Amino acid sequence: MRILFEGVFPVHYGQFYLLPRDVPALEPAAAFRGQANGLCGAARGDALFLVTGLHTGQVPVRVVRCDAAPDDDTSVWEDVVEVSLQVDAAVALEAWGGGERQPLALEPGTYRVRYRCVGMDEGQAMDTPEDGQHAPDRYEMAMWPAAAAPDLIVKTGSDSAAYWHRAWGQGGA
Repeated sequence: MRILFEGVFPVHYGQFYLLPRDVPALEPAAAFRGQANGLCGAARGDALFLVTGLHTGQVPVRVVRCDAAPDDDTSVWEDVVEVSLQVDAAVALEAWGGGERQPLALEPGTYRVRYRCVGMDEGQAMDTPEDGQHAPDRYEMAMWPAAAAPDLIVKTGSDSAAYWHRAWGQGGA
């Protein structure tokens, strides 16, 4: 396992992205079109639209590159989804509105991405941290080489994730 990014990353409107260079931010309806899940929009194939509980602020994010599917301790993560991602060019985490950009050293290829979340309901309730407060929610993307496959809801434990699965997933987009 190789850590590609670990730190806090800015979110606005409860979202951030993984984008190839020179691709503008994704529209939610297009990002989630035809998917079952509403947390990680991958309908475009080469980009991800990532939903958070916190509306605005800095959330802890970890991105790891694995050689194979990682062991998944679902007792740690409340919400887990999987999508496929095709990487053909340099990619980066990007904040809403073209703000902060964090390049990721990810080799070209087809990957399975497991997006894991904890504390989404608490993040939504907080909305925006005040000075001295930290986001209660955190996120991890684990990526490994794999053939493309339909997206999958592995676990739904928060009301926030259930809402987004209804709103953007299951043909709702």
